[in-house]
Amino acid sequence: MGGGILLARLSLMTPMKSRRGLAPRLALLMVLVGVVPGGASALQDQAFEPAAPNSIPTIYNNLRWAQTLTVGVTGTLTRVDVLVAQMFFIHSQPLDITIFDTAGGEPRAPLTAPFHVAPGTVPLVQHVTNFADYNWVSAAFTLHVNAGDVLAIVVSTSSSEYYWAGAFEGGYARGQLFRAAPSGPWSVSGAEDQAFRTFVSPSSPPLANAGADQTSRPGTTVTLDGSGSYDDNTETPLLEYAWRLVSAPAGSAVTTVAAPNTMRPTFVPDLPGNYVVELVVTDQDGLASSPSRVTIGESLPPSADAGPDQLVMPAATVFLNGTASDPDGDAITYRWQFDTRPAGSAAQFSSPSTAQTSFVADLPGQYVATLTPSDAAGPGISARAAITVVTPASYAQIQAQTAAALVHSLEAGEVTTSGNQNALVQHLSNAVTALQNGDMTAARHQLETAMSRTDGCFVQGVPDGNGPGRDWITTCGAQERVFLALRAALMAITQ
Repeated sequence: MGGGILLARLSLMTPMKSRRGLAPRLALLMVLVGVVPGGASALQDQAFEPAAPNSIPTIYNNLRWAQTLTVGVTGTLTRVDVLVAQMFFIHSQPLDITIFDTAGGEPRAPLTAPFHVAPGTVPLVQHVTNFADYNWVSAAFTLHVNAGDVLAIVVSTSSSEYYWAGAFEGGYARGQLFRAAPSGPWSVSGAEDQAFRTFVSPSSPPLANAGADQTSRPGTTVTLDGSGSYDDNTETPLLEYAWRLVSAPAGSAVTTVAAPNTMRPTFVPDLPGNYVVELVVTDQDGLASSPSRVTIGESLPPSADAGPDQLVMPAATVFLNGTASDPDGDAITYRWQFDTRPAGSAAQFSSPSTAQTSFVADLPGQYVATLTPSDAAGPGISARAAITVVTPASYAQIQAQTAAALVHSLEAGEVTTSGNQNALVQHLSNAVTALQNGDMTAARHQLETAMSRTDGCFVQGVPDGNGPGRDWITTCGAQERVFLALRAALMAITQ
């Protein structure tokens, strides 16, 4: 048996004289271990800080110690400090601090997982009676506690040896020291009390959240939602809910909500206008929130999306992929109409009362198609799509200019050389000039030459390698964007 262990155990049987002269030296440095949740708002609740410790229980693999305490304030236990040391050398196993429930005054079952204090954070002393070199070490917890709860701070280790300072004569009136073998029963350890401090973040009132404002129409069931409410120690489903109708439109017969003490009550508006409902929640500590209000207003109209603007050639079939949404989920009807058509056009929608429709662009010019959604309350918010119909030459020119802009924007790794990149842009510029001059033969030649430098991925799945027909664009992603525009331009003037 090591001399340190023998001395420590003897100290349990023989009271040491008070060393009050050491009191100034016991203003010890607190060693924080890990992150302490809520530490910024935690207040010291219980503490036993004897001026001159004279009891030194030894904590080792076959002896655990437990200091019980009575919680003084309801809230969240965030930190526990104990005054400990180790002797001669830094041990290998951590010091474990666990919070236990109590029954009949003695520890019963763990309420937390053990908090492992690293051996290197526990001070090393040359003799266990050198109390001035003991330090407070801290364990972090997040444990809801109520005023009057009796808890136990259980300190243990698997195979190392630590020393816990305290007072042999006791002095903490709201608790008791216990000891036990790892699997044995707990027994009271005389009148001793060990040095400890606990920190609690006092309970705060919960926060009520009555949900987002809604819109509805008379006769439609409204479901309220308080699931966004929150408390620091009571789970949201366990909060007590109290809903009340604050105001309703003049003449409304609605005076309350159904199931007002549930998380999600309902009511049915009977008149257009605003209904204001208030929620107060109460936590398990009996603390009530400030009221939270939600407004249920009149139904919002549906809104449409007529799809993107398009560029086509004469006689093309234009497909319009419209959509619409209604904030209340009401059924929607659709109506397409032309706001603008070229003079003399006889274009008609194939299905003017569905979200998706089509028409034949029979003349060059601009067509503006408007989609109007409606629900039971009437028309909603319309949307428009502009369809521009151009001659084949103009269409080819726009596509060639698009391709040139794409080539110009390519990064260094997407082209063979900057010279080839400039040459490709020049071919497209020549094609545009030829189109503007009405020279379709020259335009086709320039477009075909440009395509021969961008067609490897389209033809064989990879860019053309070295050789006379080598691709100047070296990635399939970049080739695809440019090649599709070139092909569209060439097809427009080849048909």
